[in-house]
Amino acid sequence: IQTTRATLRQRKTGIDWSDLPRTFQDTITFARRIKIQYIWIDSLCIIQDDRLDWETESAVMANIYSNAYITLAATGPAGNGCFFERWTNPSILNWGLKVPVHSHQLSSLRNPNLKLYARIRLDGTFNSFTAGVTIGILEDSAPLLSRAWVFQERFLSPRVLYFHPSSLVWECRSALYLEPYSLEDFSTQRTESDVPMRLKKLFAKLDSPSTTLVAEVHDLWLSFVDEYSRLRLTYETDRLPALSGVATRFQEFMSAKGFTDDEYLAGIWRSDLVRSLAWGRSEGVTRRFPKPCPPSWSWASVDRVSGNSM
Repeated sequence: IQTTRATLRQRKTGIDWSDLPRTFQDTITFARRIKIQYIWIDSLCIIQDDRLDWETESAVMANIYSNAYITLAATGPAGNGCFFERWTNPSILNWGLKVPVHSHQLSSLRNPNLKLYARIRLDGTFNSFTAGVTIGILEDSAPLLSRAWVFQERFLSPRVLYFHPSSLVWECRSALYLEPYSLEDFSTQRTESDVPMRLKKLFAKLDSPSTTLVAEVHDLWLSFVDEYSRLRLTYETDRLPALSGVATRFQEFMSAKGFTDDEYLAGIWRSDLVRSLAWGRSEGVTRRFPKPCPPSWSWASVDRVSGNSM
């Protein structure tokens, strides 16, 4: 369901509950439970076939997600909503394998009164949120995280609650919690290999320009590009717009540091121009986008990049 110019008047009047997809219904139900009165859903709040409205709202996406109380993300297969039967993939060899997540009671021959319960480890869930982008894994275990538009929503939001098929997952700017593991903060266990959390903690430093070096921020941007360029887009022309909210935050930081004349050039900052041009195509299938597309000297002109600086 979308808001278009043809349906705008009707949307302002109201939307029948039965017309909403299950994911929207579950999200609204959850928001009401935690006493949140207003909710933002891109496909309903932006007029989808109005280019001007789309550009206007995209320009303020950084403010929308940065100022949200919480972002709710249905990370399971499309159409399944937020509340569904739990399953996980215990195998790193067969990503199509899905096993129900249940606790199983184990019996003891020596002590029949002893009750033990076991369940499958959730390593696959853990890896989906802590490892760098591997499209094959994400598309199977957490499809939402493979989408480029979600990348900036994840980093801009102060806190995100994921409704993953295996577990609820809480992610904020300083911690990562999985439902079955109580209050165990997973962000403290794999500092170097936990790419998203490491980047998220660095991204939070943009709020403190007085104590953050410009060189750190330049490095962070290139790390963002490296991760972001691997993600999927429905429309290839969205490659730069889908990162515009994050770029806005970087621009605000650079202005606060006195770089008021710095320019954002098709995904590259003028203040780090030479190093940012040292990118190359990654191994495997890498395609140039059809015209119109970003200039050929920009990493955004291909669908995946690599290089000494990225």
